[in-house]
Amino acid sequence: MNFIKKTSILLCVTFISSASFAKESYSVLSLDIEKIANESKVGKDMQEKMQKKQSILQSKIEDKKKEISTKIDTINKQKSKISEAEYNKKVEALQRDVATLDGKFQADLQELNDKQVAASQKLVDMVKGVVKVIANDKKASIVLPSNMVFYSDEKYDITPEVIKALDKDIKVIEIE
Repeated sequence: MNFIKKTSILLCVTFISSASFAKESYSVLSLDIEKIANESKVGKDMQEKMQKKQSILQSKIEDKKKEISTKIDTINKQKSKISEAEYNKKVEALQRDVATLDGKFQADLQELNDKQVAASQKLVDMVKGVVKVIANDKKASIVLPSNMVFYSDEKYDITPEVIKALDKDIKVIEIE
């Protein structure tokens, strides 16, 4: 378990323990953000868009692999017809092309990852807005991610309500 997660759990346990000792009443709710991402319309739409972008990038990569393979075959067929120096020159040029393409694909993959992170953050921001309204309605003091809770009675899980609220507004996340 990483340091941030441990610290978060410790802070939550400390806060809840302090609240108990202070004899104050705190209502704690939970929600499953992964379930929201997988089951809400906005979450499904976001995932579909990301999968489409990933598929397009994968298709481009496959096309370039075929192109490089064709160039390799062409160079190998010419090997016996050209000088060793000319052959080496062509191989070096191909290696530079491959290195350039590899750098471009790494940049494209990083860009795709950045878009996915940004889209996920937009979803979390939408969820936070909905959660705040629900928490206020239920007079809850704390809403914790369910993956950070050892046990929670289902009646305190607001995931279905969050999904329903998100689906009601039919929001979409634009992915540039």
